[in-house]
Amino acid sequence: MVEKVLLRQINKLEDYLHGDTYLAKSLNNISPMKGEAYRKSPQKIIYDRAMALPFAAVSVLAIPFFASLIKIEDQFRKEEDRGPVFYRHERLDQNGNPFDVIKLRSLKPCSDRISDNSEYASQFQPEDDPRATVVGRIMRRFYIDELPQVWQVLFGDKLAFIAPRAKSADVINKVKEQMTGELEQNYYTWLEKRSQGRPGIFNLNAVISPNPKNNLPARHADNFQADHESLAFDILIIALLPIKKFKGMLNKRIKKTHNNHSI
Repeated sequence: MVEKVLLRQINKLEDYLHGDTYLAKSLNNISPMKGEAYRKSPQKIIYDRAMALPFAAVSVLAIPFFASLIKIEDQFRKEEDRGPVFYRHERLDQNGNPFDVIKLRSLKPCSDRISDNSEYASQFQPEDDPRATVVGRIMRRFYIDELPQVWQVLFGDKLAFIAPRAKSADVINKVKEQMTGELEQNYYTWLEKRSQGRPGIFNLNAVISPNPKNNLPARHADNFQADHESLAFDILIIALLPIKKFKGMLNKRIKKTHNNHSI
């Protein structure tokens, strides 16, 4: 069911990118490259850093503010249940080499024993994960916990701003276990496309999937993004991020109101 919904969204996106809209044509004229050629180009690095700059400006105030809130919330916990402000998690780059992504800590201490992208976590929307702290739920709802990675895009060479999301070795191995038999070739296709460029912070799956943390159907979005990514594609994803969040919050409010009336 999730895969069908996701594939319908991909088809709609493909119609837009190849459609006769002024915006799509203008952006494609500025940077006609797409797919692997675009992801490996020097222009992609420039575009990523340019798109990351506004988020970096926001982070100058947001990171210290939410770091303070994390510390304040920790004061209400037992000393052994407190944790660092920043959280490092090992991911793999396009060559399969490990590197650390840096986030503001949004989960309760010791929650990192379960991978952030594990089968357990995939049952929940990021902000609804029961392992999240009070401050963490707020940060996850608005991607604030991801802001430290913006600086990795600006000054590092491991992360792109928009690209299929960086995965841990555990997650990649779990997907391999799930894609056996007839699906095995699909796994290697997915892996090959991931190797065509740097992994990113934000990806297509985040804006079209009913559950962006479900890794198995996410491969469809990753493959489509790897084949079609362009400047127009990247800008469209940035534009869709707040729309997806707003719709999700609105749907939750409607559902909560409906449940209250049903009681």
